[in-house]
Amino acid sequence: MIKVKQLAHVCIFANNLEATRSFYRDVLGLDTQFNFLRDGKIFGFYLNCGGSSHVEVFQKDGTAYSEQNQINHFALRLKTSTRRSPISDRKASMSRIRSTPATTRFRPGYAIPTV
Repeated sequence: MIKVKQLAHVCIFANNLEATRSFYRDVLGLDTQFNFLRDGKIFGFYLNCGGSSHVEVFQKDGTAYSEQNQINHFALRLKTSTRRSPISDRKASMSRIRSTPATTRFRPGYAIPTV
C-alpha cells in the first residue's frame, strides 16, 4: 500500500498574480521559491510553505471565487510563538487575516483571497 507522507503542493488559479503573491507573502509570510516563465513573462509561481510543501499559483484570466470548480480548501499549519500560547497566536493570526482587504470570506481556519 502507498502511504502519503505529506502534502507536496496545491495548485490554485489567480486572476491577478501579483495581488495573490502579495497576499500570501505579506499576510501569511510565504516566500516565492521560483517563477514559471513563458516568453520572458511570469505566468505562475511556487510559494514555499516550509519543508517540501508548496502552493503553486497560475494566472487564469476571469478566475473568481465560486461554489463550483475550485479547491474546497487547503490547510497550512502555522508556527506558534514561544512567547505566547497557541490559542493567543491563533487569535492574532485570524485577526491579521480578517483585516486584509483581499480576504472576502473567513471563518476560523479558512481565508479565501479574492485575487
